[in-house]
Amino acid sequence: MSTPTDQFAQLTLESPLRSSDTEMAPAEEIRARALHLQDILSSFEETELPSEYQANIFNNIDQHMEEPAGLGSNHTIQGNLGGTLLQLGAYDDEAWAWMSTKLQSSDLRAQLYNEKVRRRFNSCFDAYDSLIDNRPTAATVKESLQPIISDFVKLSDGLSKDVIRRLSMDGQPPLFETQTLTGLLSALRKVCQSSEAIAPPVAESSRRSTRRTAPANSDNLSLFGILIRQADKDSPFLLEALEQFSGPSIKQCLEPLNALAALLKSSKAPEFYIARFEALKDKASDDVQPTASGTGGRGRGREADPKPGQKRPGQAAETAPKRGKRVGGR
Repeated sequence: MSTPTDQFAQLTLESPLRSSDTEMAPAEEIRARALHLQDILSSFEETELPSEYQANIFNNIDQHMEEPAGLGSNHTIQGNLGGTLLQLGAYDDEAWAWMSTKLQSSDLRAQLYNEKVRRRFNSCFDAYDSLIDNRPTAATVKESLQPIISDFVKLSDGLSKDVIRRLSMDGQPPLFETQTLTGLLSALRKVCQSSEAIAPPVAESSRRSTRRTAPANSDNLSLFGILIRQADKDSPFLLEALEQFSGPSIKQCLEPLNALAALLKSSKAPEFYIARFEALKDKASDDVQPTASGTGGRGRGREADPKPGQKRPGQAAETAPKRGKRVGGR
């Protein structure tokens, strides 16, 4: 007896109106559809960011643009519903029209996106807290930190791509920029507060001491030390995502920007990181609109190009989320 899963695997998603003679949409439109569909379809996922959703399928569409040879009207990818929908919507006019209007609204997607980002950051910070609570030894601390740092870096890279994409899309909800920017600044503040080096357990002879002794050369073995002090100039943690914001949204965040700038200086962040963050703060003070070349981040490719005649919606103020558990100062 076949199960619903078996029956679904045998389905073929075909467009009855498509034929080999049907003219395809322009390549740039196909790419724009795929970007938009990543945003729509990923909103059904608990943790996956739009830029991470079906990345292999998206890259195949992005690199080739034209419909893959031999695909015809059959867009099915066996065992991969999400990839099938992404491919179908990118190449098929009717499927695109339906998915872009009948699935999650832009308001709901923006809300779900920010909730997802918050969950991802909380998961990373919880893992770091757990590591500190377990008091790793000097011999294991680096190995224990590696997967946590990798998760933070992966999230930062994904956010940079997502913010660039979202700010180039039409119809973003008024509060999207403010909510997203507030969340990123909150996460950066918690990283800056996590500057105390992770120390090994207290030796047997030192149990009476209330102070733990950090291992030699461990000044950078902290969240702040690795993500900020050792930041890569080409992809510094969260900076590229933050630099995309402008206008009312960033102006409303001037107070937390000032506080973070002071915290970065007092924590002895690298000069280049401080300089770029100061430029971001100055942009908030002066309400300077970004130029076509951006604000100093890496090359943004086609995703950063604004659409002709596009205007971003005005932003409304929003109360910053409650401050989470302080990670540093242990």
